[in-house]
Amino acid sequence: MFPFFNNSTFVMNPSYVADFMLIKLPPELASLISQEHADLRLDNPTEASLLLHEWIHYMQNISTISGIYAFASMIHLWAHFRSTIDTSGESVASQKLNDNANNAVMRTHSYRATARQQRVNGGPLSEERADFSVVSATTRETPLAACLPGEDEEKATLVECGIQVGSSEEIVVAEVGTLEIMEGLAWMIESRYLYTYKQFSKIPKIAPYQLLLKLCRRIVPDINDNDAIACGIAALQDRDPPAGLWRILHGVKAVNSASRRSTVAHLTSHHLTQSWNLIETLLRQTDDHFPNDEAMGNAVKHITSLMRSSMVRRRDNPLFELDTLDRLEQINETTRATALRDIIRELSCCRILSTAGGKPDTIGRDQILSYGHRGTNAEEFDFGHQKLHAALHFTSLHLKDDGFSETSSVDVSDKRRECPFYTACTHELRHHMPNLCAHHPWESIKIKTDPRVACWYRAGVRATRPPHDDPMT
Repeated sequence: MFPFFNNSTFVMNPSYVADFMLIKLPPELASLISQEHADLRLDNPTEASLLLHEWIHYMQNISTISGIYAFASMIHLWAHFRSTIDTSGESVASQKLNDNANNAVMRTHSYRATARQQRVNGGPLSEERADFSVVSATTRETPLAACLPGEDEEKATLVECGIQVGSSEEIVVAEVGTLEIMEGLAWMIESRYLYTYKQFSKIPKIAPYQLLLKLCRRIVPDINDNDAIACGIAALQDRDPPAGLWRILHGVKAVNSASRRSTVAHLTSHHLTQSWNLIETLLRQTDDHFPNDEAMGNAVKHITSLMRSSMVRRRDNPLFELDTLDRLEQINETTRATALRDIIRELSCCRILSTAGGKPDTIGRDQILSYGHRGTNAEEFDFGHQKLHAALHFTSLHLKDDGFSETSSVDVSDKRRECPFYTACTHELRHHMPNLCAHHPWESIKIKTDPRVACWYRAGVRATRPPHDDPMT
């Protein structure tokens, strides 16, 4: 097991926003990326391990079946949302979806909520401590909302664990879903990287971070950490990762410990080969929403292209994260940071929002940076990805359990309403109409603007609403 200690010098950690493929760095970690050259600085092992944790989430997004489903489903929702928009750029009652389409939206939203959201594991499970054990485990199926006509009811799996914390005899119930698997993997990989420097990661909260490892030990008592990582990676190649994890753990239970990693790798490669038509269909259907050669569609196709190449790598080397850690461990400490930086560049990195200290209303306080290859037209590449981010943010504001709300009835927090580029944008609209940007950025579409010089959010809203004859809207 990778050791850890219970002290941390970091008040804030970075985060990864999966729907928008964006890593957010707090001011304390802004030095991890050079704002002048957009180059990673990973010489501090503790800071590098925190960035690695979030980058692993990005890799989970582009190199697992569950990650591809997550991205494809968000594009699927955006495509349906377009049908609710009138020429003013707002979702309106007169443009309601038909029952079949609305059921499809409800089902997709239900799947995403079940699969991607953190389970409610409160009480002692939210404490940073390692003195706990999983004393029981079973699976439970949760039906997804809104069956599609002619199709059987779909269900998602959760693993319910009985947890004993410390010396307490009370059994606390914890739920392990997809997010708990992803967070458990990222934490274990972060910890193993840090341990290559003989440094220890801090003890995180029991939930969501430590549940995966302790669940693996409950089912396979002699499993080591690397094999637990392997089982978690393999589970994410399942449409229903908790169910996949359950099957894999019970399958490797009888396998000799020396052969578990190779067994999991073989099973995963075989499963991906069997699933290849499904993977390609998902990616092709996602691409087909964007038939034109324009910035946002090209951003989507860039992402699906990364997914294709990443899944080929996954099929050929199902546990490449573990192989990468093995390789880094063999590299001299003086060059290990450079090697990690090169690996991240080779496998690709998502956009990074580098935040600075100071007042949030400061224009251009933060920067959105891209690390790695962006093609020959970097400016259009960046614009397309920001435009896609805005379009998906606009869509997500309207999502409810029963479908899409009207724009006039959007009921989300002030922070969620805020333009996601509020602290990084330097567009003239941000200078002259900061209240609009902070509270209802979608109304930027109502301001006559040449699309060639529009702000990112306006461009995203414009791409979402139906085509319009006026070239200045």
